[in-house]
Amino acid sequence: SRTLRNKAKLHDTMIVMAKTLASGGVLPADEDITEQHLKLGVYMSFELEDWKQGLVHLAASSSEALSQIAQFDLANQDNLEDAAAAEMVGNGWWDLKPSSRLSKYQDKFKSRAAYWYAIALDERTGTDGEQLTGRINEAGVVLDEDVAYIWYGEGIRLEPVINVNRVDLDVL
Repeated sequence: SRTLRNKAKLHDTMIVMAKTLASGGVLPADEDITEQHLKLGVYMSFELEDWKQGLVHLAASSSEALSQIAQFDLANQDNLEDAAAAEMVGNGWWDLKPSSRLSKYQDKFKSRAAYWYAIALDERTGTDGEQLTGRINEAGVVLDEDVAYIWYGEGIRLEPVINVNRVDLDVL
């Protein structure tokens, strides 16, 4: 179908852009680099669910709101034991008010918030824990009891496995 061909073409374009940037190459000058980072970050994070790579691009993107929360997210990746910090990052994603151009990804923002809320949930009880659980449920995320080993940065860490209901997204 036409939609699948468009998605395949977009995927190929994004991969070429990512490889070009990763190797220090220069992309065509028809748009500034921060806009290219935005496209790559949106595609990698929201389409491929590759948050490790996508957050780096979102942090360098032309979207001030996404850039700020992505930087905050990245800054707290090594601070997973701090439930308060994890909840703050989750709240940042949950409360994100993007431009109309990016509003179709609101469900992805909430899924990312749920990821951080799941990390914070271990240390939260009572009303705080109930609020986090409520938001996780509202995001449509199901927490799995298993724990996965995920390579991130300079080491291996344990993270909750989150199964997110996938939504077919329009091409950027």
